[in-house]
Amino acid sequence: MVCWERYNKNVVGIYSVYLTAAFDLLKKENHIEIMKCKGFPKYIISSVFNYLSTCYGFVQLDDIIYCVREIKAGCIQGSILEPILYNIYTSELENIFSPAKLVAYEDEAYVIATCDSSEKLKDVLKLTISNHFEWLDSLGMVCNLSLTDLIVFGSDKLEVTINDSLIKSSETMKVLGVLFPHEWLKSY
Repeated sequence: MVCWERYNKNVVGIYSVYLTAAFDLLKKENHIEIMKCKGFPKYIISSVFNYLSTCYGFVQLDDIIYCVREIKAGCIQGSILEPILYNIYTSELENIFSPAKLVAYEDEAYVIATCDSSEKLKDVLKLTISNHFEWLDSLGMVCNLSLTDLIVFGSDKLEVTINDSLIKSSETMKVLGVLFPHEWLKSY
């Protein structure tokens, strides 16, 4: 249970980033290194490597198969391993956010930062978003800064400039189908 009294005395900022083709860009080499660093058993690492190495795509018209190509990156979408492999791949992400917190599942990720003033929140968000994009870029993930969503609770609107792009806080943010208004925490 969240203690809203704690947040009522602070300014809270939440942002999410838009990843283009998140599952299609998982690189097996990076994935294997991450699994080794996390101490996965060799037989699991070998199984995942084989799984990611034996993917092919093709076009089929009637009974004729055309354009068979090896898929060099990505994970089979809709497979039972897809969310697990993606979460392993991005598991180090939460380490770059201190003091902000990451709430994520698959490619839905929200970063929550709290500060006692709008100016401090702006600084924390600027640093966190910059680190976030840099880290995702290092893994070969494609992020669209112009589609980054930001909402601020407990303060007026906020603007953050990252790499010459301006991110403005919105009046609302949709999280897994639920619409949160900007004034939401003021009513508690």
